[in-house]
Amino acid sequence: MVLFINGVKNLNLFKITYEVFKDNFKELKKVLEKHDKIKLNELLKTESGKKKFNRIQRKITQQLHNYLSSAYSLNKISISRKNRFEKAGILFEYEEKVNEYFKENDIAIFIKDLRAFTQHYKIPQISTRTSFSRSGDNNFDIKTSLFINSSYLEGFDWKPVSKRIIKSHSKGIDIKKYLSDYFNLATDFHNWFVSQQQKILHEDIKYVKSMEKEIRQRSLLFSIKNFFRQEEIGKRDNFEKMIFNFISIHFLNKINGVSIQHLLLYH
Repeated sequence: MVLFINGVKNLNLFKITYEVFKDNFKELKKVLEKHDKIKLNELLKTESGKKKFNRIQRKITQQLHNYLSSAYSLNKISISRKNRFEKAGILFEYEEKVNEYFKENDIAIFIKDLRAFTQHYKIPQISTRTSFSRSGDNNFDIKTSLFINSSYLEGFDWKPVSKRIIKSHSKGIDIKKYLSDYFNLATDFHNWFVSQQQKILHEDIKYVKSMEKEIRQRSLLFSIKNFFRQEEIGKRDNFEKMIFNFISIHFLNKINGVSIQHLLLYH
């Protein structure tokens, strides 16, 4: 029974790890969108504006740290489930996917290195750039972009792939694109991983669900028996009324196979 439960538990752990990663990306995306709407020239004219700009940049750094940490956790748990796939006879497919999405993917390698840089070397320096482009007669489009200064990343033991990426962005790395691309990458792998695990653990999941149902039923019956043992209960004229006062109709409907008549047998 422990083996059944462990398999399902590990799958749920993977799902939770992904949800944490997804929530961190959502929070990071919010602050990045807020950053894109700022009017940098206007903010830098006043002290209050400068403080507001600094707060936004600090928030971006904080959310970036959270995102990279959860990305690393998801990466680790994604590439450590070899045994399950080996037993199911699809180890080769699993290893191909891990290589495609993580081990041999330039974006994944760079994000992994950036996480190590951020947590073990120094916090990346986030910079803002405002550019202007003509959109018509005497009209200009103003674009605010976020980047990491490439020269600031020097001195760290980057993987060759990451070094090439940094070198190819001499004016700064568009960090938003890499963060978004990696999120899509991790999401694609997550969807494939979960679908495969659900196939492998089909019988385990079925067994655990049946155990959960039995536990819910036993818990409900035990609680009701205790309820009627209480000394302050004097009259039991309307059994159904007391039952529904004790536990909600919604919950009763969710307990499959447990009816009022069934409960009466245990009273």
